[in-house]
Amino acid sequence: MVVTVNDLPAARKIAGFPGVTSGFICTCCGLHGKTSVFNTDHSQWIPRNKNELCRWAKPYRDAQTLDEQRKVLEKYGVCRSLLWLLDYWDPMWMLVIDDMHYILEGV
Repeated sequence: MVVTVNDLPAARKIAGFPGVTSGFICTCCGLHGKTSVFNTDHSQWIPRNKNELCRWAKPYRDAQTLDEQRKVLEKYGVCRSLLWLLDYWDPMWMLVIDDMHYILEGV
């Protein structure tokens, strides 16, 4: 079993998600864009699907140029991570944000 414990920027990088300043505000649901930041309607928080994320990471891996990779990342919000080679890897359940960062930041 793999569980990775990191701060938020490292967690996103390890899991193959875009950085914290990208339009993809959540790694667990499909919300994206600045207008979604304050969305409190839980019915719109549609969970991301592990199989779809893995499928979307493949065009990123197979892209021939950096520009093609950038376009895939902007469209799907996921890039290739070596952890996708593990059949059981599910970033929604195996990606843990370090609690110490919450304490230090007063969250």
